[in-house]
Amino acid sequence: MKLSGLGLAGLLAPPLNFDFDDPFTAQQGRVTVRTIWMYERPSVDSTKVKLLQQDAVFNISNTAVGEDEKSHNRIWYHAGTEGYVYSGNVQPVRTILNSPQMDIPKEGLLAEISVPFTDAHETPSRDSKVAYRMHYETTHWVKKVVTSENGQVWYQIRDDKWDKLYYARAEHIRIMNAGELAPISPDVPNREKKIVVRLK
Repeated sequence: MKLSGLGLAGLLAPPLNFDFDDPFTAQQGRVTVRTIWMYERPSVDSTKVKLLQQDAVFNISNTAVGEDEKSHNRIWYHAGTEGYVYSGNVQPVRTILNSPQMDIPKEGLLAEISVPFTDAHETPSRDSKVAYRMHYETTHWVKKVVTSENGQVWYQIRDDKWDKLYYARAEHIRIMNAGELAPISPDVPNREKKIVVRLK
């Protein structure tokens, strides 16, 4: 939570010609609704290039300002030579694979999904029934690590809503470190902290 807002803000900022790493290196977008169109230009009035289904992943090479000046959100994603996708129904994601942690304490560890999406299975096998889909940067409790017969490492995930256990590929999940879970502003007593939502 500490860094996600800054990461999104950096993605939407116009690219600068500094001698830094390209912020769009390995940047991807995941479609969050049933279908959206990719267009030839950053405008819904331009030619439709491709229909993208939910959870489709495409490469983001840059951002662009849409041609409709009256739109409340004019940010579009440039998908290289393929076209442009309106940002409103796209989640910026990356595919980051991890080395599995083979020592999981009894109380479990908090972790986040580090790929656009991965499926939670009822048993540690790709052939087993898919229980649900877990999306990029969502957090889950890892309770155990299991290695299947073919050498695939799985994390056992606890679904705290239904109190069930599922399995997901360990390389798709990043164990969070203690610094990420440390309290914000530890000098302020917990009773004085609150989250304020102003809908206006």
